[in-house]
Parts: sequence; C-alpha cells; structure tokens
Amino acid sequence: MNKRNIKRSEERINFWTDHILSWESSGLSQSEYSRQNNIDFSLFSKWKIRLKKNGNNKAANFIEVKTGLPYNLNAEKDIILVIKNIYKIKIKPDFNKECLKNLLSIIGDIK
Repeated sequence: MNKRNIKRSEERINFWTDHILSWESSGLSQSEYSRQNNIDFSLFSKWKIRLKKNGNNKAANFIEVKTGLPYNLNAEKDIILVIKNIYKIKIKPDFNKECLKNLLSIIGDIK
C-alpha cells in the first residue's frame, strides 16, 4: 500500500470513528443519525462493526466534550461523568485533577 492509499485509509477510519462517537453521544437511533448527517445507513453499520472488531475505538481514549455552554470546573455543583453507560464518576467541586486524570487513564486501558 502506498503512502497515498494509507492516508486515504486513515482518513476514512477517522471519518467513521468521529461519526460513530458523535452518534453514540447524540441519543439518536443509527438510522436517524445517518439520515440527519446524509450518511449511508448500511455503510455506517458496516464501519461500526469493523471498527469495533479491529479495536479501533476512540471511545476509550480521551475526547473533547462540547457542551455548548462554558462549564466552570470550579462550579459549586457535582459533575457526573458517564463513560459508555458502564462507569459513573461523581466529581466534587474540590476534586483532585491529577487523581481524575489517573483514573480516566486506567479506565481507558480497560478492554
């Protein structure tokens, strides 16, 4: 495989990985997400299976979370962080940032 083909392959993987992550956090069905984003539903399904099978799942890595509103990590309320509907982490206003970073790193390594 030449460099051009490798780059195109990486671009496709990134494209589908980003859409799958976006779909997972959207709360939409696969078909509705595909329709709203002008994506072929069958391709979406195939890539979802392919990426999961090959372990190319960025969901275990850190991702940027866009809330639409600025969030103050020094707020007075607790933050509930839910990861893959498996892990729930309650973050208190006076949380230790280094401890949270280490915890997320450990969770990210779990297969």
